[in-house]
Amino acid sequence: MFLCTPRQRDDYIAAGDPIKDKLLDPELPHSPFISHKWLLDSIEKRMIYNHVYGDLLESDGQKILDVGGGFCSLTHQMLGHHEYSVLDIMAHDDTELLEKINLEQQRAAWIGADWNKFQISQNYDIIIANDLFPNVDQRLEMFLEKYLPHCQEMRLSLTCYNNNRVYKVKRVGADEVFHMVAWDNIRLLRSLEKYKNDIENYDAEVLLQDTPSIFANERQVCVVKIVKK
Repeated sequence: MFLCTPRQRDDYIAAGDPIKDKLLDPELPHSPFISHKWLLDSIEKRMIYNHVYGDLLESDGQKILDVGGGFCSLTHQMLGHHEYSVLDIMAHDDTELLEKINLEQQRAAWIGADWNKFQISQNYDIIIANDLFPNVDQRLEMFLEKYLPHCQEMRLSLTCYNNNRVYKVKRVGADEVFHMVAWDNIRLLRSLEKYKNDIENYDAEVLLQDTPSIFANERQVCVVKIVKK
């Protein structure tokens, strides 16, 4: 596990920003999806994407489930080299285009379902959840309990805030307004503690250090790889 720091961003820039070059590869289909735009707009997101997916873009033959991963031009590369599926409600995008991709692939490259309602009946080499927990979805422990038994390796990028960040949200289908406190480093570590023996290079101090954030909203992003021993 490691925390994404300004030093790592500088190293990524010095390496030539390889994910941007891949995103703009003219041989790959243009992607209209919001995940593609977010990657193009943020070198920090591209650096994290490189840590999570970089080696998979240079290999093949893995069975992979990407939870909440969205679609970008590099998704087509993943589909061409791996048995790769994206499980995502795709709240920001045109699902008709995704159905077309399924027809072209002749399989469920995109599965439009909430991961918690999805009946996972297969085992995977790798399960990925990039930029989903617990910033978008706070059900991290539930996800780990349900999905870890179905993979040999899990890759996560996990977000926490150490600045007392609070979201004012309205409940869907009701009038209640809630104030939700974003997870801090202590809360995140508490969720990971159970799996520390399987986390590659586990070090709680990584999250406890007062490290400058690489993001304007001061969030911290930790990349975690859980490998079955």
